[in-house]
Amino acid sequence: MNKKYDREFLVNKVTMMRIKGKSTYNIIEFLKDQIGMGQTTAYEVMRDAQKLFVELQKEKLQGAFEESISQLEELYESTPDKKLRLNIVQEINKMKGLYAVQKVEHSGQVGFTGIDIQIITNNGTQSQEEVSK
Repeated sequence: MNKKYDREFLVNKVTMMRIKGKSTYNIIEFLKDQIGMGQTTAYEVMRDAQKLFVELQKEKLQGAFEESISQLEELYESTPDKKLRLNIVQEINKMKGLYAVQKVEHSGQVGFTGIDIQIITNNGTQSQEEVSK
């Protein structure tokens, strides 16, 4: 088997294999059996491919986020409905993470009948629910 290989090419190939749903086992076997890599080198290529995969997913997610914001902004500009415009602004703000995280608290008491949960919303109001089994 040939011991010379283009590492960058293989990292890209392994990344595409991962995108197509190939398992780590199958990818490592491919690198060992068909490319002739040792197991340690195969795992190193796999690690580099995983980093590339994560980076590609981040870029994809960022693109989808920007597209969604643009669509909402376009809808905001095209509607005269003030209530809808307010809802659009709220949705954009949620997507951008401008609202504080809500806290969920419970008493710590778990009985046979259920769990008491207090939900504290962003505006400070509280509601209590009992979740029964």
